[in-house]
Amino acid sequence: MSDIIDDANNQAEMALQIQLRARRPEGPVATGICLSCEAELAEGKRWCNNFCRDDYDRMTYAAQRNGRRNGFQA
Repeated sequence: MSDIIDDANNQAEMALQIQLRARRPEGPVATGICLSCEAELAEGKRWCNNFCRDDYDRMTYAAQRNGRRNGFQA
């Protein structure tokens, strides 16, 4: 038989699962091509390594500072 603490834990877990399902994906969509150097990648990957990921982040941040949506548009 469950007590109040078990019921509260179950309710908290259910709320967490609902929130996780509702959240938006973080970052750009994986395309199978590195978003920085355009090398071919395995499915589900966005960058070849940490350098490319950091480079993409720097380009995106710079573009936002300059009033563009992303680093790939003129």
